[in-house]
Formats: sequence, C-alpha cells, structure tokens
Amino acid sequence: RLTARYSESPTVPAIEQLRPYIDDSSPLFLTAGNPTLEQPLSRTARFTINLNRAKQAASLELNGSYRFTSNQIVNQVRYFAEETYLPEYDYTTMAGASLYEPVNVNGARNFSTRLALAKKSNALKATFRLSADHLYQRNPFYQNTTLSINDAHTANLTLQYISNFSQHVELTLRNTLGKGWHNRDGKELYESINELVGGTLRVNFLKRFWVQGDGNYSYSNTTREGMRIEQTILNLSVSCKFGKDDMGEVSLHANDLLDRTKSLTVTTTDDYIRVMRSDLFGRSFYCKFMVRF
Repeated sequence: RLTARYSESPTVPAIEQLRPYIDDSSPLFLTAGNPTLEQPLSRTARFTINLNRAKQAASLELNGSYRFTSNQIVNQVRYFAEETYLPEYDYTTMAGASLYEPVNVNGARNFSTRLALAKKSNALKATFRLSADHLYQRNPFYQNTTLSINDAHTANLTLQYISNFSQHVELTLRNTLGKGWHNRDGKELYESINELVGGTLRVNFLKRFWVQGDGNYSYSNTTREGMRIEQTILNLSVSCKFGKDDMGEVSLHANDLLDRTKSLTVTTTDDYIRVMRSDLFGRSFYCKFMVRF
C-alpha cells in the first residue's frame, strides 16, 4: 500500500517582529521590528509504503518526508563599537550595543527517511523490530551580519525485542545507535555519536495488578571537547485496575529512583568557556487515578 500527502503551512510573524521601532529596555541588547518581513511558508511532502505478510508474520514499512520553508525568519545582529545614529529608527545607540533585527532567509529544508522491519518468531516466542532512520537538516542563520548555513546528517539504527512467552510477563528491550555529521558553510564542525539502551518489564498478578519497571541508559559524545553526556534513568510503578471492563485504574509511580537527571557540560573553545547545567525534576513520587467512560 502506498500513501502520499502534500501540505502547506504559513506562519504569521509576531506583532513585535513587525513594529518599526527599537525596544531599548536593555540599552546594550536592543531589539527592533521589521515591517517589511514576509510571511514564512512551509511546504511538506510525505509518502509511506507498507508491505504486510500475514503468513510469515512480517511487515515492512518505508516512509519519507521533505519540508522546505521559504521566507524563514531569523535574527540578524549588528554591533556598534561607538555611538551610532540609525535614521531608519531615529535612534542613537550606545557604544558597545548590539541590535537584533528579524529578517527573511530562504533555503531552510529537511529530509527524512525511515525503513522498519517487524518479524514475529513463534519458535523464540518474541517479536523483533529493526529500523534505520536518516535525517538531513539545512538551516540558514546569521552570524552577526554574515549569512551562514548549518548542515547536519544524522543516522540511527534501532533493534527492539518484545516478548510473547507469557500472558503475565511482558519484556521489552531496545538499543539505538546513532551517528551525526555537522557542517557549517561546507566545513566540518564536529561529528557525534549516541547510544540508548533500555528495557521495560511488566508483571501481572491477581489479574488486575501490574508492576512495571523501566530502565534507560543514554550516552552521547562529539569530536568537540567537553560535550560528553551520560545518563541513567530507573522508574517503577504499581497499578490496579477496577470496575466493569477494567474501566478504572489507580497507580503509584516512582520516577528517577537513582536521581540521575542532573548533568553538567563544560565546553571550551578558543574564544569562551560555556558551562551548561541540566537539572530536571529528579526523583519524584506521585499517584495517578484514571477512569475511562
């Protein structure tokens, strides 16, 4: 089976982006509107091919999408080393001020493809899923007043195991490996690698009770120094269904039992040192009540 779709989606600029005057609430970081901005328009084409073989308990899917955006809005930055009069705004900047102005650019696009295969094995009492993904992104942007282009290719390979050996035990294992290539104006910026290993175990007892544990380990690194991130997450939940046709459910959840969601990344370049701290909600406990009508 083949399906194809095409759509167009306009984006209306914000009022602040169209106002022809300067906001100097922060005199060294000025923002201005641009009344000549044109409305961005995104055009998207998608296709999907599905092949199913019931006798072989196998399926194959190929899909892809292409998106092109014209008149994308980005910020252009002008720096003023000394006091400068801007006649278009009737405004004089301070020395050392930067002015951020929205402008239109063309050439933004992305293309993605995905090939997925699923096969059920009666001998192993399991279902195996294999998928390969590729994404290309092209993003124009301004470095001060110079237009530059960022290009990125990323590829991922995912293998998943889903158990079928018991009605009371469900085991899912998954592993994703990824590789990325990142360029700017035709020159290599860096390469990246990432891996995600995870699993879910659900156990049913007394018909209406379920215990579920989720564990994930993620790793990412690049050829740039100081951009390595590792994270381990472990969650646990207990749930009970009740009512006619199990219409209700109450559950207790414990998220991030290891309290590992905090991370610190330090990036060192020739021009600056950037410290980025990620501090999510962390270890938490909550109760959920749900009724389906």
